[in-house]
Amino acid sequence: MPTDIFEGAPIALKGEITAGHEAATSVTFVLKRDGAALRTVSATIDGRKAEATTPAPTVPDDVENVAVTYTMVVESKEYAGSDGFTVWPRDLVVRVTRERDGAPFDGFRIGVTHDGPKRVLRTLPDGSLRVVRTKPAAVTVAAEAPYELVAWQDDLGRVRACTGRRALKAAIVTPEKPSSGDTIDQLVNLASAAAGVDGLGDVVTVTVCADGDQDRDPGSRTGREGDVIFIEASFGRESKRNAPLPDLRGVEAHTASADGKTVTGQVRLGPNGEPARFDLALGIAGGDTCTLKVGGTAAAGDDTRRFKVWRKLWYQLSRPDTLHLPDLAPVAAGLEKVFVKWEKFHEEVFTEATPPTPPPGIWFDGDHVGLSGRALCISPSLGDDFYQFLYRDERRPVGMHTLLAHLLVQAGEPGSQRDHVTSPALGAAATITFPPAGAAVPGWTFDVDGTKELKRGVYRVSFQDGGIPVRNARWRCVATSGANVGKAGMIPESRIDVPKPTGLSYKDRNTLVHFALPPDAVACLNAGDEVVVEADVVWASGPMRGFAFGGEFITVRNAPSAEMGGTLLHEIGHAMGQVLKAVPPGLDAADHGRQYTGRGHTGHHCAFGVDAAAFDKDGKTASLLGRTDANCVMFGEHTDGRPVHFCEKCEPFTRAGDLHSLVTS
Repeated sequence: MPTDIFEGAPIALKGEITAGHEAATSVTFVLKRDGAALRTVSATIDGRKAEATTPAPTVPDDVENVAVTYTMVVESKEYAGSDGFTVWPRDLVVRVTRERDGAPFDGFRIGVTHDGPKRVLRTLPDGSLRVVRTKPAAVTVAAEAPYELVAWQDDLGRVRACTGRRALKAAIVTPEKPSSGDTIDQLVNLASAAAGVDGLGDVVTVTVCADGDQDRDPGSRTGREGDVIFIEASFGRESKRNAPLPDLRGVEAHTASADGKTVTGQVRLGPNGEPARFDLALGIAGGDTCTLKVGGTAAAGDDTRRFKVWRKLWYQLSRPDTLHLPDLAPVAAGLEKVFVKWEKFHEEVFTEATPPTPPPGIWFDGDHVGLSGRALCISPSLGDDFYQFLYRDERRPVGMHTLLAHLLVQAGEPGSQRDHVTSPALGAAATITFPPAGAAVPGWTFDVDGTKELKRGVYRVSFQDGGIPVRNARWRCVATSGANVGKAGMIPESRIDVPKPTGLSYKDRNTLVHFALPPDAVACLNAGDEVVVEADVVWASGPMRGFAFGGEFITVRNAPSAEMGGTLLHEIGHAMGQVLKAVPPGLDAADHGRQYTGRGHTGHHCAFGVDAAAFDKDGKTASLLGRTDANCVMFGEHTDGRPVHFCEKCEPFTRAGDLHSLVTS
């Protein structure tokens, strides 16, 4: 096999004449490099042998080594020589330039392996490093941390050229790792006063430096100006929401995968190794995740932070002292499933005497609806100043006032929601069973909701103003001749009956008013004349289980905790803009498929679980009142099977909703 030698070393040329050529007195040796003739050397024959020496050729700068062989020529006939030689240069030079500006890289660390253990050397101010071989053999060079070879321009020969950079071990200074677990729960809908590093806000300003430099003064930092720190953000994109888009901001060499889930970039340290900063935009969709990695090399494997997007809502609970706090754990659990943290910031317990003076009709005799003692009735159109007085309003715009009451109705503004009713002409045969006497008496019964589709009810008190519900009740004779022409009179309260509701559901409401004619009117009937009854009847819609008066005020009727939880979460859902009051960017309303508006209920609701034929009936316009097969908390009324969580159709929209503020109308 070839012999390794240095360039310039003597090469012994030897040959022997074995047969023929007896008259020959000299030979010529031909030195060849890579098979081509390089030079000739003459030698005399001593007996049958010939010998000579010649220096090994110089190795060109652009090759690692050269292969040298020789032949012996005798009387024009050529004979092969030995196995040949591998000629190596005695030194090599590595020149390194900086990646960022192409200038010579002073102090670049290179590991050299040759004839013994690896040695670590540094380049000179001109960016060069000279290696002298101690034996004719290969030399291996490689960058040593914290430096990295970016690319070789020439990796063979006596003079080699490459581009390099400092490749520090990087560290994330802020945000710090969480005190427990390995994931930062970022509350993206709350404003941050600390550029997101306090766990608030959807954009986090990340600070990075060379590992260990966090606590060092500028003179002792290992990081240098211009050192590159590599960044990789892996976004889970669990939600389809695409605005604002999760991303890296304020970085160099920004790249993103086609699906937007992997984004990379770079930042550079400032003067004296000053830490660098960039922004991590997490998006605002609940449950979205991000793994952020940084490093001194493109692998970005030195330090990691993990994030999960959460939102937060606050509430104040206000309740009369006669109502006890319900179990709200199911509500909190239902919100956690869509990545919303729900926290009470205040509880207000009040009585009828709590100032300011409430408007008439809010407090009433509970016996009117089958309750004991004084009771609180809430109507969306009444008492707003009173409700707001109870509310501290310390968490705007993501705080809500949650008010518990004994009864909820829509009473309307004072003077509204009243019907002037007139009976048909009543004769002697017109009788009713008047509740106080329990006997058949002349009279008339009026039904404010004869079709049972309007959800109107009449109560023994008007919640608009605290007065009686039936006003200006009169009778008049309609005879056109005879002694009773023009006779008329009032119908006293004692002859008007409003039955109590049989329960606190709209299904149990009372819709009837019974008018028993007074004696003067009965006398007209007995004389063969007819009379009519006229009155103003004040009614209310409901009762309801809950209202969302807008994002800042929801109210819930007192009920067992198991029922109240679903109602409260339902009203919170309205405050969050469900269902499809607004469609988040990137989502399609058609993907829901079970949203409806109206159909016996008021507002936007979800009919997930409802029989398809019932849902599609009359071109999706038929009433859904009374359905018991719905299986979403956002169905328009309470059902025994309604869960305290959002269904699979509502959940993607609830998670993707923007909760920087609550829906106000």
